[in-house]
Amino acid sequence: MTRIAGSGWHVSENVIEEFLAGLRERTEEALGDATDESVRLYLAEHFNETAELNAELVVRFMDRMMASMDADLHRTYYRRRAPRYKIEAILAEKPDFEEVEDFERELDGPSAVDIYDWLRRGEAKAIEKEIGGLIEHEDEEEGVGILGTVYLAGDEMMVETRGRALSEFARKLVSLYFGSKLVLIDEEMIPLEDLLEEYEDFDDELDGKTPCEASSEPAMRPKLLELIKLHINSVDRMRAREGLDVSIDWIVDELGLDELK
Repeated sequence: MTRIAGSGWHVSENVIEEFLAGLRERTEEALGDATDESVRLYLAEHFNETAELNAELVVRFMDRMMASMDADLHRTYYRRRAPRYKIEAILAEKPDFEEVEDFERELDGPSAVDIYDWLRRGEAKAIEKEIGGLIEHEDEEEGVGILGTVYLAGDEMMVETRGRALSEFARKLVSLYFGSKLVLIDEEMIPLEDLLEEYEDFDDELDGKTPCEASSEPAMRPKLLELIKLHINSVDRMRAREGLDVSIDWIVDELGLDELK
């Protein structure tokens, strides 16, 4: 944390080396050398510009983190080649599938839909363990995890999963379970960035400021904390429901929100 005249901002350990290198480079360009004393002088005279450098580095780090996560939403669409009751019979027979009785969801795929959670149990659990375990639980009794969700409507079935690895695994199981009764007709991928856009676009809630800017302003910090809390709760629900190994602790660290730890 850097503080001057009652204001300050947090420099994360994830960007500290890059930040210091950039700060010394700017100091040398401006003052002719990059000694510790010159760096302090430059920082005092260019506090706002240095804060912008820190914010830019944090954004780049976050972008790299988002790009490295295998948690995009994958949807695979199939058309029935068999009567619907035969598809329903397989879904009822396999312990992997559990019909969702009560739901209120908007769906971009088929309408008038029956929904099944595709659970990590039965054949799915056994096969998944054989290939290295895509969904891991420290305590197997705590929960089975969800491989995906199945939507059945009309002459179509859609399988929704998180991440490329789970999508490919689900396609193999669909082929194994349903064989020629289903034929693949389409697939799509919705990036994680798009799914989390509502949580990342805080400008309206933070008076036009970015989270990095708001974290350094005492007046804006309480509002930012509330917004990040909502974000954390949403991701926690997603992790519990879908078995995703996704954490946003790094966002809390980047923003210096120690109150949320």
